[in-house]
Amino acid sequence: MNGRATWSTRVLQCAIAVLIACTGVVSHAQSTSFNLQNPSPSTAGLHDIQSVGSALYAVGSQNALVKSTDNGATWTQLRGDDNAMTAFRDLYFPVSGRGWAVGGYQRIRPADTVKAGVAEWTNDNGATWTREILQQATCLNGITFTSATQGYAVGRGREVGDFFANEKAFAYITVDNGQTWTRQGTANGIANMPQVEFKSVAFANNSTGYIIGGAFRSGAGLRYT
Repeated sequence: MNGRATWSTRVLQCAIAVLIACTGVVSHAQSTSFNLQNPSPSTAGLHDIQSVGSALYAVGSQNALVKSTDNGATWTQLRGDDNAMTAFRDLYFPVSGRGWAVGGYQRIRPADTVKAGVAEWTNDNGATWTREILQQATCLNGITFTSATQGYAVGRGREVGDFFANEKAFAYITVDNGQTWTRQGTANGIANMPQVEFKSVAFANNSTGYIIGGAFRSGAGLRYT
């Protein structure tokens, strides 16, 4: 991608499928079937899982970061910041030992009004995690890296000075292994529409990437390249 600053857009005529996890359920496959994990690795809803070498990592609501080193037979709870109730949406390990988990603060009580896009990283295979807050982001839904140092995070956010909750689709890039993140632009006005968010990001190769998303609750799917 070479740090490109804009993305072009295509509107996809498609339905958006939604899967809601109420508890931290994991199923594992043997041959052609899946078996329900019992006991569950977490009491929270889990949103993403990744295999990294011989380890498995999963993330979810209520600050859930869990790890297994025995093919999912047992899980260890990992915490990034016990003082914050965070819903993690995605995780990615660009290199062995170093991984990222992204999400946002949950609204637990009606009085909770703080929203922030959260990125946490580990350099020691998940033993410890360091938290970063991405400027203007309210929730991060996806993250990927195209090299050891260059990565992308997507979600939604709010413009500086916008106090009316007009959240919109946001995308960020880092070229220094996550030390700094810069918000990227888009080539037309779709990402500037209120109540639109990016859901996931992936790259076919180093020069071609895709972001998908759509309206918070309904609407056409969006694909950015």
